[in-house]
Amino acid sequence: MAATQMNKVVYQIRAKLVFSTVTAACVSAVGEVAAKAFVSAKVIALTEGVLQSMLLTKGKSAIAVLLVLGIAALDAGGLICTTLATEPPPATADKKDQGQANLADMHDRVLELKQQLDQMQKKIAKLEQDTQAKHNEGSTDVTALANRFKYKVPFEIGDTEFKEGGRIEIREVWGTRPKIEVGGQYLVRGKYVLPRGERGMLYFYETAEGNWAGATANMDLQWTALDKKEGEFTLVHGMAGPGYFHLYLSAEERYSRTFANVYFGTGDKVSRKKP
Repeated sequence: MAATQMNKVVYQIRAKLVFSTVTAACVSAVGEVAAKAFVSAKVIALTEGVLQSMLLTKGKSAIAVLLVLGIAALDAGGLICTTLATEPPPATADKKDQGQANLADMHDRVLELKQQLDQMQKKIAKLEQDTQAKHNEGSTDVTALANRFKYKVPFEIGDTEFKEGGRIEIREVWGTRPKIEVGGQYLVRGKYVLPRGERGMLYFYETAEGNWAGATANMDLQWTALDKKEGEFTLVHGMAGPGYFHLYLSAEERYSRTFANVYFGTGDKVSRKKP
């Protein structure tokens, strides 16, 4: 959303600069009233039309087209104003000399404004490069983390419990190892459903098998708070010792009030109800 707003501001700055360039050039040659009348009818419509289309395109193409439009509008403005300024008026020699001087000033002004447009273009390009670099830096960090879970792990659903309309659906499991085993770390994605009007907590746990596990804290990526009736989740946990993975959905204010509990794993690493 922030990038889209910045692009809109960039295009608006460019369109306004093109418009002000042509207007200034025409005012120098034929006067403010005539220049604004022509520019309002022609250049504004063209500039705004291209501006709207630019918002639907991607960065570099839009920048190139808009810059060409700006330069073309400047040249067109000079040509139009030259034509209007040199129409045969019932003028004296002094007025003609003054008109030629104004025309020379107009060309100088157009060149100056072209230089300003070029400088503005370079500043905007630099700003876009800096913004893209920061975005890529953040994306690289996230991608690097996701790449650590490079194996899509096959899994089976074991012992399952749903209450009061609560549900958990596991869609995929990714791991640092190709199967669920001691020493691996795993990322689980899925969907949940809460009972109507409830807020909940969703935890990714390992139930220890044997006496190896002591009291441990819930790690930040191991749980999430839920305030919507349904949605998606991504949780991360490691298998520190022999045991069974499961997802546990409870009421926010009362941990013992269970909405869903789903065990999963691979092979003999799945907790199942005993017959």
